[in-house]
Amino acid sequence: MTDLDTARRLPELTVLSALAHANRSDPIPLFEALFAALEVIDSPRAGIYHDFVRGNLPAASRKLLEDLVSATKDRYFSDWARQQHAEGMAEGMAEGRAGSIITVLTARGIEVSDEAHAKINACTDLEQLDQWIQRAAVAERVEDLGGSLAA
Repeated sequence: MTDLDTARRLPELTVLSALAHANRSDPIPLFEALFAALEVIDSPRAGIYHDFVRGNLPAASRKLLEDLVSATKDRYFSDWARQQHAEGMAEGMAEGRAGSIITVLTARGIEVSDEAHAKINACTDLEQLDQWIQRAAVAERVEDLGGSLAA
């Protein structure tokens, strides 16, 4: 189903159509109809339908849908999907900062014990990690970073 008026009148059928025909050579018209259908559905249900379609699409179609949704600022994501995305972003930021700390210490010739390595990698407090990054630039040993790494 690619007719936008029909999609708005029959949103649930449009959701099923998007899944059933996602392997088309050009699924963009299907996704445009899906977006039109989601516009007329209450927000929580629209998010659930979007997540359902996204989770069941073949990889190539899913990537295309994600690219289209990125352009629309994720308005179809459910609250759960938004929360998972935010948690994933925070986790990735913490992992990146932890890796930076260890890289700086190692580059400066400071030995990072397995215990310190584990503590740094386990930290999810972005403010603490930022402090450790700054201190790693001038520290003479891991313990100089302070916090739970202090002797």
